[in-house]
Amino acid sequence: PLIDYASIAFDSQGGDGIESTKILKGTKITNLSNPSRKGYTFLGWHMNTADGTTVTKDTVINKDCTLVATWGKNPVVTFVSGLSGNIQKTVTYNGKIGTLPTYPTNSHRYQTLIGWFTQETGGDQITANTTVTEDTTYYAHWGWTPKFNANGGKITSTTEYPVQENSAYTIAELPEV
Repeated sequence: PLIDYASIAFDSQGGDGIESTKILKGTKITNLSNPSRKGYTFLGWHMNTADGTTVTKDTVINKDCTLVATWGKNPVVTFVSGLSGNIQKTVTYNGKIGTLPTYPTNSHRYQTLIGWFTQETGGDQITANTTVTEDTTYYAHWGWTPKFNANGGKITSTTEYPVQENSAYTIAELPEV
């Protein structure tokens, strides 16, 4: 019997080169390597074109083919705080943002950082678990918390005062001194 092989070429689309190989026709690709490319996340292999059929280690190869890599550009996330300079970080394509910038209380005109949002005013608040697939900018929203001067005394109550967005802070209960 004649043993028939299929040739598999790899087009890494700017990633590390992967050498062509041969596989017995009618068998699965079991050891499929993932290339790397600076500034990008490898998304997968596709049959003959970048938008062709997705190829996995379970794909059966019956004829010569080229596997084409697809990539996601690792996005740059910009944090605009309203303080001096913006903070930027690059995250993995479709990955979580991770650690968000923090600021000490009173670092912005005696205000406290409420959080990071998708709009300068309003918008949705993001978290460290927010995923990103494109260059994105997030904006700091600031609020106020009251500061009390016990005038030589000591504040004994443990009342916590939430951050409020309005500078005309409403205090429902004063601390005990």
